[in-house]
Amino acid sequence: MASIWNELKRRNVVRVAVAYAVIAWLLLQVADVVLNNIEAPTWVFQTILLLLVIGFPLALIFAWAFELTPEGIKKEKDVDRSESVTHPTGRKLDFTIMGLMGGAILFLVVNNYVLDQTPPETADEDAVPAFAISEEEQRGVMSNSVAVLPFDNLSPNPDDAYFAAGLHDELLNQLSKLRNLSVISRTSVLRYAESNLSIPEIAEELNVATVMEGSVRYADDRVRITAQLIDAETDDHLWSETYDREFSDIFSIESDIAMNIANALEAEFSLEEQERIERPPTESPDAYKLYLKGRYFWNIRTEEAIQNALNYFQQAVELDPGYAYAYSGMGDVWIFRGWYSILPPMETIPKAIEAITKALVFEETLAEAHASRAQIYLEFDYDWPAAESGYLRAIELNPKYPTAHQWYGGYLSAMGRHDEALIQAHEARELNPLSLIINTWVGLRHYFAGRYTMAIQEYEKALELNPDFAPAHWHLGWAYEQTGSYAAAIASAERAFAKSGNPIYLASLGHAHAKAGDDDEARQILARLEQIAMTRHVSAYHTAVVYIALGDVDEGIRWLERAYAERSPWIGYMRVDPRLDPLRSDSRFDALLRQARLN
Repeated sequence: MASIWNELKRRNVVRVAVAYAVIAWLLLQVADVVLNNIEAPTWVFQTILLLLVIGFPLALIFAWAFELTPEGIKKEKDVDRSESVTHPTGRKLDFTIMGLMGGAILFLVVNNYVLDQTPPETADEDAVPAFAISEEEQRGVMSNSVAVLPFDNLSPNPDDAYFAAGLHDELLNQLSKLRNLSVISRTSVLRYAESNLSIPEIAEELNVATVMEGSVRYADDRVRITAQLIDAETDDHLWSETYDREFSDIFSIESDIAMNIANALEAEFSLEEQERIERPPTESPDAYKLYLKGRYFWNIRTEEAIQNALNYFQQAVELDPGYAYAYSGMGDVWIFRGWYSILPPMETIPKAIEAITKALVFEETLAEAHASRAQIYLEFDYDWPAAESGYLRAIELNPKYPTAHQWYGGYLSAMGRHDEALIQAHEARELNPLSLIINTWVGLRHYFAGRYTMAIQEYEKALELNPDFAPAHWHLGWAYEQTGSYAAAIASAERAFAKSGNPIYLASLGHAHAKAGDDDEARQILARLEQIAMTRHVSAYHTAVVYIALGDVDEGIRWLERAYAERSPWIGYMRVDPRLDPLRSDSRFDALLRQARLN
């Protein structure tokens, strides 16, 4: 035995084995980093690993049977022992091995301490990033900032209330096209529609330097619009104007107001930005009216109102088949229906894609459409690189569009990039500080990062703005579960379901009961979901988590596989959803992650 070992050493077989192992390890580490960055399929890495494994015995056989001589490679048996150079070759291999091991150590240091900036998928409750401090504590009043208050509706016909609301939306949209102007979003200013607060008080709450207010009267196809821009600190009027024109002149009125605000605030803008503002979205005033009605009902967000919104958007594109904003609105309706399980994603998302594709054909620079398409890449196509590219394109086109930052934050959470996700969530909230869904999503970023106490605090802030907001109650229950507060979790899920009636909230109630040990109640809720599924769509993903909480892993996996097949928008969050933690060691779950390209 000793003679065989000595012969292996003499022929440098041992040294070749060590060198091969170090080289193979280095190759696998580099391949892992590179392939992850380029989103290569899993089989590429597996193929490299297989080739290296096959090559190992071949290298040993080669080292045993052949010798490297000054004349080239010869069979070992043909080399006279007195002329053998295995000893000096072995010394060279020793130095090579030491060099490779030094390189391996250097690679570990660089990869783990220099290049690796990815935060852990969960975090200690005390390890809160600096930017988790409220925006008010980090910054003063935003320069070149304006809050456009909802217009007073003076129209004689109550059915024309949509016009004042729609005009307000469109003016905000125009102003957001100016990069050097900070504009507070619609949902944050709506609460001041009938407020008794003074202009300085409103400005202080919204952290802006100026406030614009005005009124709208629409009748007999004429509009009368008054607008005034007020300095919040001095209460002085920086600009004011009254427009009394035909409705067909509405686009020039909107662009004139936007440019006058920019000039009054001395906000620099490019010729391209000015051209974008002055370019009308449609040549049909009647199509524009229908679009305003669609957006009016879209903002109500009940299922009935969403259907009305879709009807108006469809009528708008019938009058103007090239109306990009109306197509974008249709896409948003179909995405909404899929996200909240109103209809199956396989039914809603293809229609959303069709509408958004048309919007981008007619207006490639429409940030809203790029953000919506990115959301579909995330929640339906499971195409992670395309999703990120879409969000970044939307933000590039309109950095002031809060929804793009909100949705991009969701993508970053799903990818485990939690600190980056929180930055985007805070950016969205800075642009739209009183938005209920954006405030709720700030909490959701903490939740997926494992900071449950912070998540609870953010959800509670959202509920202070509106105690009836079902999504905030829904996610609050999730966070309570992770802290072991099961009674509070059940209460939150009950409130969410009572305020909405959506089956996804009922499923969360079942999950909370299962976590609390009340298996009978959880199974009764599963039976109710089965009954509901006979008349409307019920999310397979949210059904799966109930089974998982009950300890029925097989059923949980089966329902997750069904969720993948139905293209559930929640599949992208499987890596970071703590409700799926009991499955982490299951090979079937790992296979599902690979199938979704999340491994």
